[in-house]
Amino acid sequence: MDMVFDPSGAERKTIVMDSKMKRFHLQHGKNISIDESRTVATRSSSFADAIVFSSNPLLPNEQFVVQILQTERGWSGHLRIGLTQIDPSTISSLPQFAMPNLVQRGRTWICALSKLHSSLTNMVSSFTESTLPTEVGGYLGVRFVPCNDHTAEMKISVNGRDLRYCTAETLYDGPLSGEIPYQDGPIYAVFDVYGTTKAIGVVQISYFPSLQDLCRQAILRSIQSTAVSALPLPKTLKMYLLNDGGN
Repeated sequence: MDMVFDPSGAERKTIVMDSKMKRFHLQHGKNISIDESRTVATRSSSFADAIVFSSNPLLPNEQFVVQILQTERGWSGHLRIGLTQIDPSTISSLPQFAMPNLVQRGRTWICALSKLHSSLTNMVSSFTESTLPTEVGGYLGVRFVPCNDHTAEMKISVNGRDLRYCTAETLYDGPLSGEIPYQDGPIYAVFDVYGTTKAIGVVQISYFPSLQDLCRQAILRSIQSTAVSALPLPKTLKMYLLNDGGN
């Protein structure tokens, strides 16, 4: 039994730890403290050296969601969120910032919320609760969605809704978020607890596959995804197999 962050209430509750629960990686910035359950990351000082990763690689279309638990005035900028194909356990020394430093190491795609802030402010009126994702209580998620046999795009969700895109203007001199070579290696979620963001908590999202999803998984276990395009199937079915059900 461990204490785990529960987004449904203000208090932390004791629940049974599941082996499939999402957690933060043991490798993190020097100014980050991770709680015992590895579901809460808090920046202890400064505004830098606060990079954290998902403990495990993500599956296609698997979302890693965090909630803003604490903010700190006196700094500029907000949480940075993205994906990386760099295995956190192989990094001997983490850089100060996810952008530009981690991005410059390659195979990393980061979206800066500060550059999206004006758009998010305009969007907030459509949310169920009028909470900006940069404020305490805001939810942010990241995942990758295959576009074809070779590349995937990064999707950012804000308070449960997908942003329509994460363009090159919101990335820091990195590769386009629609050109992620997802077949080249495992992909981890990465967060920089930067600026006004002081603490984030992992939000556990249960996924129950539909019969269609189970059939898709069975097919892809028997053949490589690169062979799907050659199958004698309708185009829409091929797209379903390659794009995780079109979600």
